[in-house]
Amino acid sequence: MRRGDNPHFSKWLVLVALLALLGVVACARCDNAPLPATLYGTWKTEDPRYTGCYLEISEKLLIFHGIDGGLDINHIGKIKKDKGHPLQLDIHYTDKAGQAHRLKVFFDDSPGGPRLRLQTPKTLDWTRRHPHGH
Repeated sequence: MRRGDNPHFSKWLVLVALLALLGVVACARCDNAPLPATLYGTWKTEDPRYTGCYLEISEKLLIFHGIDGGLDINHIGKIKKDKGHPLQLDIHYTDKAGQAHRLKVFFDDSPGGPRLRLQTPKTLDWTRRHPHGH
């Protein structure tokens, strides 16, 4: 009798293949951390170049409110947490044209009030204008 003819061997082989597939799927999701709810809300910066601009963060959306009143609505995809810095996140998002982008965010929940530091071409600090849902 060959191995392929043994029904127990075939079942074992299918089980191993399924477990391997589940492991691959699980590892692919390991990097995708949930977006902390403490980041939800509307944020503003004191930088005079961005007067009238706001950043709105929700579970699925990253919305930039422009000076001209325009909205740049982006869909959040993957969130990666920096293992060495638990308050540092990479937010991967897609714009309305389908282009992928990444925004590095540092969150500081100091006594002076929560603050976001966005690493864009120039580092900007943003403070909470009001929490999500208010």
